[in-house]
Amino acid sequence: MRSLGSRRRGAGAIIGAAFILLILISGYSLYVFQTNSQNTNQATYTEMSLRDQEKSQESLSFNALTKYTSNRIQLNITNSGVNPIHFIYIGIFDRSVSPETQIYTSVNIYINAGSIYVTPDTTDIPQTSSTNFIVQLVTEKGNIYQTIFPYSTGSSGGITSSDVTQLIQNYYTSASGDISMDYRTVERAYRSPRNQVTGLSFVSSWQVDRTQYLCWRMQITNNGATTISIDRNTQVRFIRSGGTTIVFYIVHNQGTDANPSLVTYSGLNVDTIAPGESLTLYFASTTAGGNPSSTSTSTTMSTAAQYTGFLLLYDSNLQYGQTIPYIAINAV
Repeated sequence: MRSLGSRRRGAGAIIGAAFILLILISGYSLYVFQTNSQNTNQATYTEMSLRDQEKSQESLSFNALTKYTSNRIQLNITNSGVNPIHFIYIGIFDRSVSPETQIYTSVNIYINAGSIYVTPDTTDIPQTSSTNFIVQLVTEKGNIYQTIFPYSTGSSGGITSSDVTQLIQNYYTSASGDISMDYRTVERAYRSPRNQVTGLSFVSSWQVDRTQYLCWRMQITNNGATTISIDRNTQVRFIRSGGTTIVFYIVHNQGTDANPSLVTYSGLNVDTIAPGESLTLYFASTTAGGNPSSTSTSTTMSTAAQYTGFLLLYDSNLQYGQTIPYIAINAV
């Protein structure tokens, strides 16, 4: 006959094994959840990037804008892009009254690449008896094109500087945020030695050596209406699917973009970007406000893998923040 102590030891072993099994199951479930979340995010970012690319390929030229009756207008436009354009709204802004009236009408107009389109009498364009108005065309991809009446061919299809300012503030800031990034300017430089701050050689490449210490840079533009004071917590963050996150914080360039000289981002060495201004940002520290000439603040991509990058930009007055998909990197 087995003793009571033997039975208790047997039960304890079973309970211990059950706890270990639960821990393993929980860990595996967490891993699957994290992997699925990363895959979903990556698919979303890929789709966003594709839509942004398709959007940037749209291009439209205004040929003429006439009124063929007292309150009907006719548009003559050319699709000067490489893809068909689908217009979904036409807007009329009457500038002869204050405040101006704004009327949008839903349309379904397709124009093939390189084709000229003249709106027929049957097109339902908002009627106006005004002699001073803006016509705005909205595409399915999110682009907005506009011109003014009376139409003039001498100034970008009749668009005035105030119209452009309004377009930037009303469209780009509401649809894309105040800050936009020029992806053609994304570059990296290897730092050798690891605390190198001058003599950097920047190149544009999606592939990097995982053993090399890095500095990143890119150009951004402020499309908003107010000056942004860039906070020292502004960073480039690279995320490896199911793995580590590598962060490069902003540093200050006291030299030129042709001959950069990196210093700590603090005190007088901070960047501001006025409305309509473009600026190149540099990232080379593992800590906010870190000294780029210190070996302790430099880092590499660490692991050979594919990374998804993001620019996290903050206003130092904590009035504005924005995340921008940065670039996909392959570390080898």
